[in-house]
Amino acid sequence: DINFPTVQLAIFIKRPTPFIEEFFEKVVNLDYPKKNLGIFLYNGALYHGHQVDNFRHKYSKFYQSFTSLGSRTRIGDNDARRIAVDEAIANEFEYFFSLNSDAHLDNPATLKILIGEGKKGIISPMLIRPYSGWSNFWGAINHDGYYARSKDYVSIVKRNVTGVWKVPFLSGAYLMSYDIFRNSTLRPKYTNNFLIPELAFCLNNRIRNIPMFVSNVVEFGHLVNNFRKFFQYLNSFANLAPKLCDLVAEIGGWQLGNSGNCGVANGGWQLVKSGNCRVAIDNFDITRIHAELYELFDNRYDWEKRYLHADWSSVLNVNQSLVEIMKNPETMPCPDVFWVPLVTPSFCEELIDEMEVYGKWFMGLNYDHRAEGGATEDAPTVDIHLYEIGFGDVWLEFLRLYVVPLQVKLFMDNLPYPPIAKMNFVVRYKPDEQAYLKPHHDKSTYTVNIALNKGGGIDFEVFTKYQLSSGLIFLSKSLVTRSAGWRMPIYTVPNKVTLKFAEETKMSQESDTDGLKDSEVLPPQLEEAVSSTIVQKIASAYKPDAIVVSYSVKPGTKPGDNYMSVMYAVEILLKNGSNNPENIDVMLKTMPKNPLRIREINEMAAFVKEANMYTQLFPGMVKFQEGKGLERSQIFSGWPTCFATFQNGIDDYLAMEDLRGKGFYMADRINGLTPPQVRLLLLNLAQFHAISYAQFGGDRTAIMSKYPWLEERIFPPADKIDPNMISWMKSSIVNLSDRIRSAGHAHEADLMSKIYGGDDPNDTTFWSDMNSLVSGNKKHVVINHGDCWTNNVLFHEDGRLKFIDFQASRCALRGVDLAYFMHTSFSNEDLNEREDFYLKLYYDEFIRFLDKLGFDTSGAGLSWEDFMEEWKECKFSGVVMGLSMAPFICAEADVLPDMENLSQDDYGADAVDKMIDQVGCGEGSASWKKIFNLAVNHLPRCRQTLEYAKKG
Repeated sequence: DINFPTVQLAIFIKRPTPFIEEFFEKVVNLDYPKKNLGIFLYNGALYHGHQVDNFRHKYSKFYQSFTSLGSRTRIGDNDARRIAVDEAIANEFEYFFSLNSDAHLDNPATLKILIGEGKKGIISPMLIRPYSGWSNFWGAINHDGYYARSKDYVSIVKRNVTGVWKVPFLSGAYLMSYDIFRNSTLRPKYTNNFLIPELAFCLNNRIRNIPMFVSNVVEFGHLVNNFRKFFQYLNSFANLAPKLCDLVAEIGGWQLGNSGNCGVANGGWQLVKSGNCRVAIDNFDITRIHAELYELFDNRYDWEKRYLHADWSSVLNVNQSLVEIMKNPETMPCPDVFWVPLVTPSFCEELIDEMEVYGKWFMGLNYDHRAEGGATEDAPTVDIHLYEIGFGDVWLEFLRLYVVPLQVKLFMDNLPYPPIAKMNFVVRYKPDEQAYLKPHHDKSTYTVNIALNKGGGIDFEVFTKYQLSSGLIFLSKSLVTRSAGWRMPIYTVPNKVTLKFAEETKMSQESDTDGLKDSEVLPPQLEEAVSSTIVQKIASAYKPDAIVVSYSVKPGTKPGDNYMSVMYAVEILLKNGSNNPENIDVMLKTMPKNPLRIREINEMAAFVKEANMYTQLFPGMVKFQEGKGLERSQIFSGWPTCFATFQNGIDDYLAMEDLRGKGFYMADRINGLTPPQVRLLLLNLAQFHAISYAQFGGDRTAIMSKYPWLEERIFPPADKIDPNMISWMKSSIVNLSDRIRSAGHAHEADLMSKIYGGDDPNDTTFWSDMNSLVSGNKKHVVINHGDCWTNNVLFHEDGRLKFIDFQASRCALRGVDLAYFMHTSFSNEDLNEREDFYLKLYYDEFIRFLDKLGFDTSGAGLSWEDFMEEWKECKFSGVVMGLSMAPFICAEADVLPDMENLSQDDYGADAVDKMIDQVGCGEGSASWKKIFNLAVNHLPRCRQTLEYAKKG
């Protein structure tokens, strides 16, 4: 021990904190000689007096010194910190380690590692709140000295980069050496005006140029969520109803709504002066006997560690088939009944305590007044509903996170998500109170029972062939109990379940699907599209050693929003080799199940093309930019991460990161993009185009040799084009031309009707022209997005942008992509008044990025005049596609046709007319305004329009 420096470990409990017992366990388990540690413990929360006393009585004798200040001393947080430093100086400790009660040191080597860094300053272990980006440091501060986002913050928090980083603010846990805290000019100061102690501490350090560091070289631990809800109260504290919680007037770093000083409402402090105050109320409800039991939402990681059985997900192992589970009597003791260890003894014991303290047991009457409107129970029990003790929402979240994944694998049913459970209760069985429960049918799709204790082991009258332990007897397809904490689902469709119970404490849940809206039920192909095998493949692609713990699925888009795919939002909870939990949000893009759509999508090679974009083309673009010397921040990578792909023409899928949870959003497709959004997209599109131009010099042959799968599939040669495509586009243009004619624009209507050959059904001039434009042997071609419009772009408020949906990518002129985007996604005002401005914006960025990539832009074909000639050639394609898509671009989601029910009959003229009428193209509608603008103000300006008119 003499080789280890002495350390003053100062623990600060500022207010009631969840999972304090686990916190103390981790302090005790620190891999550091206790004789070289002195403990200073400040407890500012009367609520934790019992845990603090236990810690002191049990362990104080093992430490070099032990000082404890209780909440009754009336010493505040900042004074306690000053006293702790004074004691470290007086006892000549070599290091001072400050530790707040919400900072859990999961890594026992934390103290050794921090000392080993040898930093001349203050160093903190990086701690984060699980399942969030919240940490104990700031990467940057604004001019007011408060939090500002730094460019590398996320990378540090995710440990994509590791090291020791200089930071302007840290909290929760930090270490300093004696040359700081023994120096009178550098000694920690925890006051500065009205700032809270840790803000004042860091500000004072910055003023005195004391460096502060955070280390993420290893995973040190995590933060407990001790978040506070803030409420504004007028008048004074005297008007607040008494509540057993930590009520604090936020003066410190919080802005008061009015002048006036307030004190703490409990703990013996008095109101100084009436005023307009902000009051913080802890989420951690210490009025509960076991408050942590309610912390699943705010502290899921710690909740799982205390209450979730370590083997709860064992049956979810992708290497264990359902057949194997059903053959094993340890997991399936009788037909359609499964044994699963789900919760810990602590969960069972604490829930029983909560029930007994509440004590209002329903005495098993046939009429139950607690049900909505009252209800008659055929098999009443002595029970308490979970909502009566405030546990209802926690239980529903428990079902969503842990029960649904089990149900999905074990029963493979298409059930509502999130789960609906109306009857959630704990039953108490006693010989003199309720000695038995008559056979009955559960009104549920499946039932969950958890044995909360082991019962008396007494068997009652036997009238079933399935008689098992703990005094429970089952009839038909039924469930059994094993020991406290084991959970068993029942599958009751089409067979019902009858149960008879002996003396037992049981928790039950019934899931009811009545009253669900259609939009809340997952599509019927869910189980086929999102199997556990697919989920494990995604997880393994994300991290090779990842093991799926659970996953949940919901529709990724609204019905009718996608033609060439069905989207699912998949939330996956996994663990990696170091057994650390991690959530990933995935947008799973799957092949539709409609046979007609499958055929059309395969003919367009849509999934193959998009998969190749992610696996071949995009990595090549990034590598090319790196080869040109661009720094990481300069490299264009405007697409989401793709985790996994699969193609066989039937079960194709792409698994990409779901960016919506990271602040990305889709713009308003009905009203068009705003000018800032337009500018951002054009700049990004120009960079995207410039990369492939610089790679291949605008040479189509070179691009197609490298990526032959970019072959044009939307407008192939006329003899290969899908007749359905011809029928649909021609019928829609004829319908819209009739509407334009009815509005008094006969000339423009005639121009529209002649695009597809007028009355000649065999005229394929338009298709040949389009094929020549998008796939002819043109010079100055680039790799096109192919379907660049509002719905295929995600924006972020910080200026980032991501293109999505590359199923129609092609090799074509820049103007093809540009024209398609401008005539489908611009507002009418932008398109009419600022077309040239936006074209110049795009062109300038295209040339600028080529220069950055080291490409000579002085060659032929790259002048502004050359680009405008190209634009004139391409504008027509964008106008026609804009007209064809306008009725659907501007339609509300609830009137869009359901593409999964598409049939051959939907491509005829009558069906198209009906479809356009359905989405609403009446005069004054957004669709009509767009159609009218394109037909009257833009189609007549196109070179090809005039050529078609001359032929007709």
